[in-house]
Parts: sequence; C-alpha cells; structure tokens
Amino acid sequence: VDDDQFSNDIMSHYLSSWGMKCKSVTSAKDGLSALHHAKTSDKPFDVVIVDKKMPKIDGLAFSTIVKKDEDLSATKLVLITTESPNSESSGYISKPIKKSELYNSIMTAQGPSIERELVKQEDP
Repeated sequence: VDDDQFSNDIMSHYLSSWGMKCKSVTSAKDGLSALHHAKTSDKPFDVVIVDKKMPKIDGLAFSTIVKKDEDLSATKLVLITTESPNSESSGYISKPIKKSELYNSIMTAQGPSIERELVKQEDP
C-alpha cells in the first residue's frame, strides 16, 4: 500500500522475483478493501507493506485500523518509514527500498514459520 506507483512497481518486481504473489494499491482505502476481499476469499495476505506517508489515511492510521479489525488483526504489517515503527507494525523498511531489506523485513514479520515453509519447499 503506497501512493507512489513507482515504489509499488519496484516492490512488486522484487516480490515476484522471489516467487511471491502480491497486489499493489495506491491508497489505504483500496488496501483495506483488498484485505477484506482476500480474507472473505479465504486467501488472506500473509504480510502487508504500507507506506507511512500517504494522503488521507497514512500508514500509521492504516495499521491501527487493521489491528483493531477482528477479521484482519492477525495481519503482519511492515511499515515503510525513516523512523522506528510503532507497536502496530511487525517491522519497518526505509526508502529507497533495497531488495535485501525488503526480504529481511518480510522474513522478520513472518517469523520462524516462513523459514520452515521455505526450507520444506526446497527439499526434494
């Protein structure tokens, strides 16, 4: 979730290169709609990356809304910011987004379970 389409394109490229499925949106409103749609389709997002500085609903407000929503509260959030994250997020990264930092922030947000899943997929 980033109002900067160029940043969305870069992140989508990185995520796709790792075999991850992603959806990018340019507003918090569209992000919330995508989260609810994914949840009702039984395909919830594992991690949501959200920019802190966005018009209307910023990343901090978005994070708070997600964490207070009973259907979405388990969603892992990574905040794009230059400051330390608030308690609603699972991690943070800074712009310009570096591929290695994005990967590390996703792995940190997912915790040990994603590492076990990736190892399992790599085993013959």
